[in-house]
Amino acid sequence: MPMPLMLILLLILQQAIAEPRELWGLVKAWPIPLPNWILKILQNVSWSAKSAYKILQDYSLLTWLLSILENKFLETPLLCSIISLLHTLWVTNLGHRGVELGSQPRCKPGSQEPPKLLALHLVNEFLYVLIVLMKHLRPALPSAQLASFFRVLNSVLKYRATVTQAFRDMDRFTVNETVLSTKNVLILLHKWSLIGRDTGLQEDLRAAIEKYQVKELLKMLKDKNRPVVAARSRGPWGQRRRPGEAEEAADPELQVSSLETCKGLLRSMLTHWGPVFPSCEPAQEPADRTTPESRAPGPVHATASLATTWVLCSVTIDPLSRADAAGLLGWLKTHILPQPVIVADLLGDSRVRSGIFKLYSRLCSTKGLSGPVQSVACLLNTVMLQLVGARGPAGSSLRPAVEALHLASLKEEDEATLAAAAFLVSLYIKDVWLGAQRPDTLLTHVQMVCDSAEDVPSGNEAVFVHCKELAASAPDA
Repeated sequence: MPMPLMLILLLILQQAIAEPRELWGLVKAWPIPLPNWILKILQNVSWSAKSAYKILQDYSLLTWLLSILENKFLETPLLCSIISLLHTLWVTNLGHRGVELGSQPRCKPGSQEPPKLLALHLVNEFLYVLIVLMKHLRPALPSAQLASFFRVLNSVLKYRATVTQAFRDMDRFTVNETVLSTKNVLILLHKWSLIGRDTGLQEDLRAAIEKYQVKELLKMLKDKNRPVVAARSRGPWGQRRRPGEAEEAADPELQVSSLETCKGLLRSMLTHWGPVFPSCEPAQEPADRTTPESRAPGPVHATASLATTWVLCSVTIDPLSRADAAGLLGWLKTHILPQPVIVADLLGDSRVRSGIFKLYSRLCSTKGLSGPVQSVACLLNTVMLQLVGARGPAGSSLRPAVEALHLASLKEEDEATLAAAAFLVSLYIKDVWLGAQRPDTLLTHVQMVCDSAEDVPSGNEAVFVHCKELAASAPDA
């Protein structure tokens, strides 16, 4: 870009940040749509790593974008340009740095040498702008921009987790590790229910929002049901709403593949939410307690239950990558399973129970019990055993023995021994989850292996040892 034009642009940006209302006079007098013109030039500039970093640090570009996003309504072309610019800025500044969790080399504990990561404050600035932009999402946006938004927000959340983990590895203190609030999650689910035309989720959200009187969401519900009228929004960057741009007006060209992509990204984003439950509501309860507390759950519990239900129902169709499966299971284990009220809601929903079993059957197949995905299968066994315990008293005396086998196997370093234990645990879980009073499939397999002890092939001794221990632990099972 010629230097004079660049200087003019930077002057315009500085004026926009300092006095956006005075700049509006220039915008109205300009012969072309100035906001889009500025954004398109900035996007071209942003492909250069040096320029992208400079306009962020020296000219507070994210602050300027935030001032635009604070308007009540933005015209679709302007909103699309902002999404494209944010995506370009993030990708360019990220550069060669990995965006997946665990892709960065971990520091040794106590090391003072920081890894080559983006500054946490810059990541936080991107995240804040994206969360504000989230309120402007609507079905009328082109599918490419919707997918681009979900990609960049998911990438920022993952990268922030990477930076935070790097700080922990260096024994550094980080302030405010919470990245998404309960309201943010409700807005995400609300926007997705409109984009994906999920009427069931819309009704569940409406009931929760009205019950707990979430003001911002109540206003969104009212705006959704308001007829389309031409109205100029507040602020210098507000644009006139065009016919057909109401939130409920779905994009006819929205491709199924784009929807599925957005759904998978949303599922990944929700696993970065660490719900903060009120301290007065205990998180730890006996594992065999299935009835919720007498007092009604609060909005955090209701939101967590809604989000978890949607996530678990959505995975029945869409295959999960190894990283996404590990992230989902870790989130369930850390944030959801310690809450008996939420677990009771999940187990009381037949759709969730069916979704969990389909996910389990897919991830804990014979192929999933060995090789690189073995760790995911073991983590899923941990989650499933907790859920089985929450359903009620053991239907068989084998359960303590199976749980002990599973816990002991997690300490094993031999892959064959770990795979054998995971296989036996999976036989028990599949029987009990489907309502069997006795785990007949497991018992039959144990008996068969014990009866053919002399014929056990070399290398399968681990299976025989485990079966012998199970048979001895529950002779009357």
